[in-house]
Amino acid sequence: MGGILAHTLVSDSGDGLWDAFANRPFKSLTLPPELKKSSLGYFFFRHNPSIDRVVFLAVPHQGSRLAAGVIGSVANRIIRHAKSPATAMRELTKLYPGILTPYVAGVNRRGGPTSLLSLAPNPVLNRIASLPIRVPFHSIMGDRGLGDSPESSDGVVPYSSSHLEGAESELIVPTGHIVFSNDATVNEIKRILHENVGKNAVNAETAANTEN
Repeated sequence: MGGILAHTLVSDSGDGLWDAFANRPFKSLTLPPELKKSSLGYFFFRHNPSIDRVVFLAVPHQGSRLAAGVIGSVANRIIRHAKSPATAMRELTKLYPGILTPYVAGVNRRGGPTSLLSLAPNPVLNRIASLPIRVPFHSIMGDRGLGDSPESSDGVVPYSSSHLEGAESELIVPTGHIVFSNDATVNEIKRILHENVGKNAVNAETAANTEN
């Protein structure tokens, strides 16, 4: 979930996220001020300009079927549903019946989204994964030492979900989902950080010379 949130911090939503949620343009709706404000906060965002590089560690960009399986279904029943998004969904459907896309309508019937349900493969998650990333990024994922990449999985997230086109580098390490505890992961993060510091230093020096 942290990696997916990081993706939103370095992306511009445009209408992409809203279009996965509803079948009518947001600008065509007439909403009460509070509902409009909350909806804008949920579905529309701009990248954070203070972030200049991202490292994704075993992130389920396209979701994990474990969250949708038997274990996920049982766990989802005991997770408290987020009240604000659920309330916003109910208010929207009262004003505009049938506005929700089929997947979101199904989630609404089950009481609204939960953190676990949001990590199961779904159209909204796919839309977030497709948002262009505005900064250089890197991916690190595990294959449990089986060496069967790119058909591999870290036991929780398959390679096909954690892989994103356009990465400056991608490293598959012989471990499970806890890739952050692997020595190869630590060394790769250190390499990326050193490289980023070096590039930032060169850019700062170039800017200073230009001003002089």
